[in-house]
Amino acid sequence: MAGPNCQLGIVADRMGAAAGELLAEACAVAMYASVDVARAAGCAFVVHGDARGVEILGLGDLPGRGVRTDFTSLDIRTGAGNCSRRQPLGRAVGRESVRVVDATAGLAGDTVLLACMGYHVVAIERSPVLAAVIADGLARARDVAGFAEMVNRIELRVGDARELFSSISEIDAVYVDPMFPPKRRASALPPKSVQVIRAIVGDDIDSTELVAAAQRAARRVAVKRPKYASPLAGEPSHTIESKLVRYDVYIAPHPIRTEVSS
Repeated sequence: MAGPNCQLGIVADRMGAAAGELLAEACAVAMYASVDVARAAGCAFVVHGDARGVEILGLGDLPGRGVRTDFTSLDIRTGAGNCSRRQPLGRAVGRESVRVVDATAGLAGDTVLLACMGYHVVAIERSPVLAAVIADGLARARDVAGFAEMVNRIELRVGDARELFSSISEIDAVYVDPMFPPKRRASALPPKSVQVIRAIVGDDIDSTELVAAAQRAARRVAVKRPKYASPLAGEPSHTIESKLVRYDVYIAPHPIRTEVSS
């Protein structure tokens, strides 16, 4: 049983006992009978589920007010523009690409956008907690009319992308969206979901190594960066600007990797 400094607790309500036990084991944390019991044990964050899906509750969050995914909120109508490869994200991974690896899925917001654009996406998330939230959101979206085809273009894998690249064949592009470095003079707190992810996963101190591994795995690598931050892998081949961020695009003159293990 975790003590008063518990960082994370698992409540296997909507997830079911078996899934809850697997998640607790993967995270090396305790499983609790209810949210109240987990909080009484001092857990700062609690993963639980209700009729609306699996969510991460922070301190003071009431059930239903935590961080969860709802991919069906995306406007997938043709006229809305979200699913157009003319968007900066689509141009960054290459409008002619077919299979894209999202090496830092997070809560899979960009993963779903890429799938909406028609790409086949392998989404990699190394946090079992975030992966559980993603998997639940994908399962719920699959049951909503109009979203099944998009969701079926997504393959979720749990682990370190640097170790998984070699098991993925025919990668046209790798997309990397590491945790943004803090501004020197922050005028406001980052969104709640970003705060929760940073608290659970920590900073991406190995993001430079990840980009280097991505460059060995694919000819094209797109790295999402805030405009105030320097490039992660030196001068990019080109940069695509959007309103709030930029995409540093690295294109090798020829594919670097010649063999892929099955």
